Amino acid sequence: MPMEILLHQLLLKNGYSRYSERQIHGQLHSHPEFPSLRAITDSLDYFHVENLALSVPKESWEELPPNFLAQIQSSELGDAFVRVEKKGTSVRYFTDRGKRYTCTVEEFSETWTGIIVAVDEQSKMNNRLKVPVVSTLGLLAVVVIWGLNSAGDLHWVSGLYFALSLLGLAVAYTLGKEAYAESTWLGQQVCGNGQNTATSSCSQVINASQSRLPFGLTLTDVAIGYFGMLVLAQLAFGFGRGPLTVLAWASLPVVLLTWGAQALVIRKWCGLCLSLSLLLVAQWGLLFSNPGSLELLETSYWTGLAAAA
Repeated sequence: MPMEILLHQLLLKNGYSRYSERQIHGQLHSHPEFPSLRAITDSLDYFHVENLALSVPKESWEELPPNFLAQIQSSELGDAFVRVEKKGTSVRYFTDRGKRYTCTVEEFSETWTGIIVAVDEQSKMNNRLKVPVVSTLGLLAVVVIWGLNSAGDLHWVSGLYFALSLLGLAVAYTLGKEAYAESTWLGQQVCGNGQNTATSSCSQVINASQSRLPFGLTLTDVAIGYFGMLVLAQLAFGFGRGPLTVLAWASLPVVLLTWGAQALVIRKWCGLCLSLSLLLVAQWGLLFSNPGSLELLETSYWTGLAAAA
């Protein structure tokens, strides 16, 4: 039983169902210090799994979580990590050679070095971000568009552009939920596989190492930041084609990188990622619908922006 299987089982025991053995294998074996404790913790960090690697006194056994990895030293296994399950006064542990042992706590303590790797339970993460974001964004869109219309400042282009920005933020939020193994209605419809987000095409693309952008950013980071910036800019300063065009051009390299990674490297397509791309294309179409108004130095807009600052 290779280390990636032990680590995969540990994640499953703690509620993380999205990461496959193949993904874990790729991260572990690509680490320059594999096999080592550092390779394990760095792989967990890559998958955004909260973890702790500690050397604890053996007297603190009762305070340890019910499932964790532990380092042991024995004549049969040498220095090795095993997956431990606490069973009352007994211990059951699994080795990377596929063997299972059951013994008392005292017997286990004789080979245990005191070093453990523990992960945070997924259920604790599931309590976060419970606000119905899509409904909130929809209500916000209605209020803002109604307000602009009442003031006589709403044009169909600016209204549609703002609605697409809100929709993009909702899709980016769903993308983030997929990245953390949290099922959503939109994710199930677009990515497939029902409740099993671990095998969806979206999760496989999002969590692939090849999907990482420069500076350690992920597509989720960039998408939420970009569409969030669009929404805030329009709420604060209105629809200014010039600045929005600058942001649109800035998003083009990210779109090309993600398309290239999906088509040529990962060879899988992420439905949510493609949805974001289509929203960007639609926004570009709106911005370029009147080429004569695309001057980057729109005097009235920048003058108003400077006055507001």
